[in-house]
Amino acid sequence: MGTAREMPTNAQATAIAGLTRNLLPDQQGERLRPGGCSDGSFALADTSRGHELGHELGHELGHEILRVVFIGTSEFSLPALAALLGAPDRFEVVLVVSRPDARSGRGQKLVASQVSALALEAGIPLEQPAGLGSGSERHRDELAARIKQLDPHFGVVVNYGLLLPAEIIDTPRFGTLNIHGSLLPRWRGAAPIQRAILAGDAETGVCIQQVRPQLDAGPVYASYRTTVGDKYFAGLSTELAENGARLLVNCLPAIAAGGLQAQEQDESLATYAEKLAPNELGLDPAASVAENCRRVCAADSRAPARAVVAGRRLRVLRVREAEDTPAAAPPASVAPAVLPAAVPGSVAFVNKRLLLAAQDGWLELQEVAPESKHPMTGAAFAAGLPALQKPTATLPSQPQEWSVWR
Repeated sequence: MGTAREMPTNAQATAIAGLTRNLLPDQQGERLRPGGCSDGSFALADTSRGHELGHELGHELGHEILRVVFIGTSEFSLPALAALLGAPDRFEVVLVVSRPDARSGRGQKLVASQVSALALEAGIPLEQPAGLGSGSERHRDELAARIKQLDPHFGVVVNYGLLLPAEIIDTPRFGTLNIHGSLLPRWRGAAPIQRAILAGDAETGVCIQQVRPQLDAGPVYASYRTTVGDKYFAGLSTELAENGARLLVNCLPAIAAGGLQAQEQDESLATYAEKLAPNELGLDPAASVAENCRRVCAADSRAPARAVVAGRRLRVLRVREAEDTPAAAPPASVAPAVLPAAVPGSVAFVNKRLLLAAQDGWLELQEVAPESKHPMTGAAFAAGLPALQKPTATLPSQPQEWSVWR
C-alpha cells in the first residue's frame, strides 16, 4: 500500500484545538433543525422526526463514540476533518486517507496535502495509496483490509480526487458519506462550485450524500443552501465547506441512530460539472459584462481569469460592472462623467477607474496582477499606462485595446 505515517499522540490535543478553532470559529456543536431552505439555511431529507438532531441522538447510541475513516485531500476537506477531531466525545477519526505528496513550486519539492498535514499534526494514522483503481489492486485490497480491521461506523470522503471502489465504500458499518459542494443532482462532478458560478445559478449549496460507485449519484441526507450572487469562488467554497462540516457532525449520529433517511436523486435533473481547463476563464470583449464578471468570480490559481490590456498580460482578480456614478466620489477637480458608449475591446480610465468595454457595457477592473508582478488595484496598473492618464474623465486620444489572452 502507499505510505503509512503516524505521529506521537502528545501533539494531538494542541493541534486539534488550534486548527478547529481557526477553521470553525464559534460554531462548533451547532445543531440542525428540520426546516425550510431559505438563504443560508439547513434542511434534512427526512423531517418526519420533529426533535433536534445532534447530541440528543448520541444518547440513543448509548454515548457510543462513532469511529470514522476520513478520506480527503484538498482545502475544502479541512473543516470536516477539523470538526470531527474537535468533537472527541462524539467521534474518533481512526484513519485518514489522502493522495500522495505532490511536487509543487519552482523547486518542485514534495508537498503533503493539507489533509495529510492536519492528520500528521493531530497524530492520526495516515495512508497515502498511489492509486485505488485498475492497476492498483494491491493498494486497494490492503487499504480495504485495514479499514475492515478498524471496524469504523462511517467512511467520510471529501474532495479526495479519485473514485472509490466498492471494497472501500461498503466496508464501514453504515457505509461511506460524501460532502459535495452543490445541490444535487445539479452539478455532479469535479468543479460544482465554479460551474454554478459560471452558469449564473441563483443559489447553490452543499449536500451530505451516501456514496455509490456512480459519480455523485447516491441519495442525499441533508443540504445547506445559499445564494450565489456576486460571491467569489474562494469565499463561496469556504462557506460551503464549513457548513458541510456542520451538516456532517449532526448527520452521523442521526444516521447511526436510524433517525435520518436519505432521499434518492432525480436522475432527470442531473447535470455534470467538468473540471475547468486552464485557459477557460479568459475574459473576452465579445462576451457580456455579466459573463466576464462570472469568469472572474469562478477563477482560481489553476484556471485564472486573464486578459491582455493595452498590450500587457494580466490576471484579473476582482471586477464589477461599471456604473455611471462611481462608488466613491471623484476629486473636486474631476467632474462626474457619464460613461462613454462601450465599443467592445476598448479601454478607458474614467474617474480613477480602469474600464474595459465588453459586448454590452463596461467592466471595472478593481484588482489585477500583471504578469510576474504582485496584485495591485486597477488604478495602480493604469498609472503605468501613460496613454490612459488624462486630466479629465474622458477616453484617451490614442485608444487602447484589450483582448483575450491566448
